[in-house]
Amino acid sequence: MTYKNLIRIWQDKWFDFIRKHPNKKWHWGNISRNPNLRLDMIENSPELPWNLSTKGFSLNPNLTWDDVIRKGDDYWCWTKLSQNTAIKLENIINNPHKPWDFFALSHNKNVTIGFINANIDKGWDWEGLSMNKNITFNDIINNLHHNWDWDYVSCNPNITLSTILQNTGYPWNMQYFVLNDSITWADIKHHPEIKWNWTHISYNVKISINIIKDNLELNWNWDGICSNKSIKYEDVIKNNTLPWKYEDLSSNDNIIWENIIEKKNENWDWWWVSKNKYIDFETINNNKDIDWSWIGISNNTMENARNKWIYGERLKIIHANKINHFFLRIIWSPYYKIGRKFILKQAEILTK
Repeated sequence: MTYKNLIRIWQDKWFDFIRKHPNKKWHWGNISRNPNLRLDMIENSPELPWNLSTKGFSLNPNLTWDDVIRKGDDYWCWTKLSQNTAIKLENIINNPHKPWDFFALSHNKNVTIGFINANIDKGWDWEGLSMNKNITFNDIINNLHHNWDWDYVSCNPNITLSTILQNTGYPWNMQYFVLNDSITWADIKHHPEIKWNWTHISYNVKISINIIKDNLELNWNWDGICSNKSIKYEDVIKNNTLPWKYEDLSSNDNIIWENIIEKKNENWDWWWVSKNKYIDFETINNNKDIDWSWIGISNNTMENARNKWIYGERLKIIHANKINHFFLRIIWSPYYKIGRKFILKQAEILTK
């Protein structure tokens, strides 16, 4: 059983869960974009309200270029398809006659500066290109004649504080930079002269619980701290005098279902919990008393639950193979009674 086979089995289980609950308030746009969905599921279930998805499946990461060709141009939303990172740059280059949306392509991380230069007359979104993760600072300064938006260049995650300090001649906008995901705690600590955005820092900058405890006088946003991916559940439990908010912890990617059950009477935000990647359809089925958000479940990739399930299935396969290997070793060995009997039986068959 290959990894791809197990992924497919999981996806089938996920889709079967949806089909068995037709009366729930599903969000078909979210389902259509969910990486657990495959195109064959849509094709084999035409009775489902895919029309409500507004062709959201055009954004599905499982799409292949063969899928696009097979279904024909009218099947797709080309604005969404142009944003889909499953669509490779070679697909675009080799099919220039397709109705690509270059404004939407500006947000596709597969776009390169070379492709932009080769198609400079297209309707690019220069704000989107300016903060595209695949556009580097060198791309920008080597093409200064382009219509870059320096507010959004300042937000580009490839731009660090060092980039700005070493290149002060460019029209940086620090009000935008302080929202940049490249910011580190060292940047903040060593440059107090910058007017930092503490809401952004609290939500997005990698910070430890010790950093927070050592700097409690700072203007932390505790909604953001609770949601910050650096904060673990054990940090909450071991520091219970801090102003934690369970409704905001609900959106923290490190919170697992067991944590939620342990503190089930706390003020969890079930809309966010419904999007938690550690829950799966069995969790939902076994907790029908919870006010699940079916919009959130529609959007939930269940990635961590899926990986845990696949790990368990692979362990079962490994254990089964070990048992089979042990049995074969025993059955062909003259040192064991069952082995001697089997060998003699095989010899008897061969001499007949």
